[in-house]
Amino acid sequence: MNTLYYYWLTTSKGIGIKKARQILEYFGDIQSVWEGGINDLLKIGNISKQVAENLIKRRDKGLLLKEINNIKAKNIDIICIEDDLYPENLKNIYDPPLIIYTKGNIKKCRKYIAIVGSRRCSLYGKMVARNISKLLCQYDIGIVSGMARGIDTEAHLGAIDGNGFTIAVLGNGPDIVYPPENIKVMQMIENTGAIISEYPPGYEPTPYNFPARNRIISGICHGILVVEAGEKSGALITASYALEEGRDVFAIPGNILSESSIGTNKLIKDGAKTVTDISDILYEFGIDLKEQISSSNIELNLSTKEKMIIDIIGNSPMHIDDLIKKTQLKVSEINSLLTCLELKKIIKIIPGRYIARII
Repeated sequence: MNTLYYYWLTTSKGIGIKKARQILEYFGDIQSVWEGGINDLLKIGNISKQVAENLIKRRDKGLLLKEINNIKAKNIDIICIEDDLYPENLKNIYDPPLIIYTKGNIKKCRKYIAIVGSRRCSLYGKMVARNISKLLCQYDIGIVSGMARGIDTEAHLGAIDGNGFTIAVLGNGPDIVYPPENIKVMQMIENTGAIISEYPPGYEPTPYNFPARNRIISGICHGILVVEAGEKSGALITASYALEEGRDVFAIPGNILSESSIGTNKLIKDGAKTVTDISDILYEFGIDLKEQISSSNIELNLSTKEKMIIDIIGNSPMHIDDLIKKTQLKVSEINSLLTCLELKKIIKIIPGRYIARII
C-alpha cells in the first residue's frame, strides 16, 4: 500500500521532488502524509492552498489503483523507496527519488559502475567504453549509464555484448525512447537489464531533467568512470555527484589536444583515479583479476580488425610503424585498436614503440 501512497504524493499537481520530500519530512512517514488534513499541509512552508487542495482532491484509492494498473499494463513497475527492489546505494544519497518506474528486472550485482562521457565522442572513446564495459561484466559488475548518444550507448552495448547486466537511467518517462535511434538498444536493455526513471510514463525529455537524472546514475553505483568529456560535459555533473556521495571517480586519460579529453584530463589532475586497464578499477573494488583468460573467451572479445592485428604481430614484438604498413589502417584507428587490446591484456606496449602479444 505504501507504493500507492508514494505514487499519490509524487504525481499530484504542483508537487516536485523537493516539495514531496519536505512534506514527508514534516509528517514523518508516508502513512501520516496520506491521513493528514489540509490544515496540516498549509503549516508547511512553500505549500500553497492550491497545491494542498490538489493533494487532498487526488486522495482517491480507486482512481490511483486504476492509474497504477494502467502503468503496469505497459510492463512498467513502480518501486517506492521502502521496497526491497529499490537500489540500496540510491537510498543513501542526499535526495533519492521517492519512487522509480522500471522496465526489465533489477539485478543485484557484485558492484555497479557508471560509465559515462560525451555524446560527441571519438572512435577511441567509443571503443574504450564498449570494451571496458564488456570486460567488467566478466566480474559481475553491473554497468549503469544514461542511454545518451555516444559513450553512454557504447557502455550499454558493451554490457550486452558481454552477456552482462546494464541499467539505463532515463531523463524522461520509461515508455519514451530518447534519443529515438536507440529504440533497439532500449529493447535489448529491457530484455536483459533494467530501465529506470523517476519520471512517470509519458513524461517528455527536457534539458532540465538530465542533471537530475545524473544524480541517480551516480547514486546507484559504487564508482563512476568518465571515458571522454568536454569542458562542460554533463558527465562532469555526474562525477561531481559521485564525489559528493563518496563514490570512486575514475577517468580515461586522453589526447591533450582533443576537446573531448579536456574534462577527463582535468578530473585526473584533480585527483580522479587514472584507468589504463580494468585492473585499475578492480583493485579499487577489491576484486582480483582472473589468473588466466581462456583463448576461447578471448576470441569472443575480439573484433575482425583486432584479430587481424594480433595475427600480424605473431609471437615476436613488432614496431608500430611496421604494423601500420602491414594493416594499411590509419594511425588513429591503430592507436584505438591497440588501446583496446591492451585493456584486454592481449598485447603490451613496450619501450621503443614495440607491441608484443601477451597471449
